Order: sequence, then structure tokens, then C-alpha cells
Amino acid sequence: MNPNATTEGPPQVKAVELCRYFTLSDEGKKALDTEMAPEQFARLLAEQKRHPDAVQVIAHYLPKRQGVFWALTCVREAIPEPVPEAEAALKTAEKWIAEPTDENRAAALKAADAADAGTPAGCTALAAYYSAGLPRTDDSKANARAYFLTSKLVASAVLLAATLDKEQMDALFPSFVQKGLEFVLKSRR
Repeated sequence: MNPNATTEGPPQVKAVELCRYFTLSDEGKKALDTEMAPEQFARLLAEQKRHPDAVQVIAHYLPKRQGVFWALTCVREAIPEPVPEAEAALKTAEKWIAEPTDENRAAALKAADAADAGTPAGCTALAAYYSAGLPRTDDSKANARAYFLTSKLVASAVLLAATLDKEQMDALFPSFVQKGLEFVLKSRR
């Protein structure tokens, strides 16, 4: 499976533009400089231990396939032995990453429902499903929000995975943010 098989890299945007599509913490808002690149802002947030904000920035910055692969990696690290429904959801996400077809996308929706879309594995599979977005409307703001649906599900999967075990949270958050930043670097190649 090669998540970098696509030629699509991260968008050329400022962090402030991405932050319009999710809610930053008050501390995150104070740290945001209007000229910062998303990767630079995510690194600053990580240094300040504002990991949930960093997760949101990375999830909204990564191309969709790489975002789903990042979520999958984090969920697998947090849950090394998932229940069968969760394992099936993760496998359908893997299959979609390797082959992003409509058939694999549809299978991801079924697997997400079976795993429970409120779980890390369910969110990961659902992120793969919504990678094609929602039907376009005449409302450009609604279209932009729909475009980021996969990003929101990726962020949810990573955040849920990081917080499953409160005793592991302090170790998992920095690890997941570092992995996300590595995915950003790889997606530029």
C-alpha cells in the first residue's frame, strides 16, 4: 500500500485559511500568525503541547488519502488488537487507500456502520467513504465545508485514538502529531 501514489500534495494555503473550517482552542487562536504555513503552525502547536489543535491543522492540510492513512496508522497504534468489526473497518480503509475506487469507498461506509462511526476505526472508514465529498450545491460555503468532511473525520479518528486510554494520552498525542507531520513531508514528494 502506497499512500503517496497520488500526485496530489498539500494545498498551497496559509494556516489561517484552513483554520476557518474548524474551531481552534483560545490558546491556539492566540498562537496563530496570519502568515504561517499550516505545517509551521502545527509544529508550533505541538511545541506548545496543543496537540488537539495540531491534529486539526494536520488533518485539514493533508490530501484526503494521506489523511485517511494517517488516521489508520494512529488507530492501529492505539488499538493493536481491535474487535472484529473495527478490524474490518480498518481493512476497508486500507483497501480504499491502496485502490480509491467507488466500490472500495462504498465498502468503507458499510464497515464504518458495522464498527460504529463514533469509534476510531469507524471514523477512519467513514473518512474514506466521504473522500468523494457530498453532492455540490449552489452554496459555495457549504461546498467548502463538505470538502473538509474527510478532514474532520480523520481528525476525529486521531483524537479518539489518542484519548482512548487516558494513561497513554500524553505519549500518544505527540507521537500522532509527529506521524502527521511526517505524512505532510511525504505528501510533498
